[in-house]
Amino acid sequence: MQHFDSEIQVIIMKITEEQKQLFAILGSKLPGNLRLSDVVQELFGVRSNSAYRRIRGETELSFSELRKLGDRFNLSIDEMLTQLAKFSLKTAIQSQKSDRLKSVL
Repeated sequence: MQHFDSEIQVIIMKITEEQKQLFAILGSKLPGNLRLSDVVQELFGVRSNSAYRRIRGETELSFSELRKLGDRFNLSIDEMLTQLAKFSLKTAIQSQKSDRLKSVL
């Protein structure tokens, strides 16, 4: 049973990280005068603390919220997942380069 619980924790951590990465990608698409938290508050009709919980990955996005984000940023869910995969790949490559550099030093 403990093994199963640890697998669930790993899955939850992965979802949390991916949600945080998704918000990082979407935030980079905003003009400088807009804050991601303000956009999330307006889109979802939530208060500031609820918006930040979603941005930090502490509250999982619902499918409806994901669709609202897609509509706001003119991205389909497939496109958001593709951008997330590219972001994850880029992060992994950077991590490998950093590990190689550390081993050389």
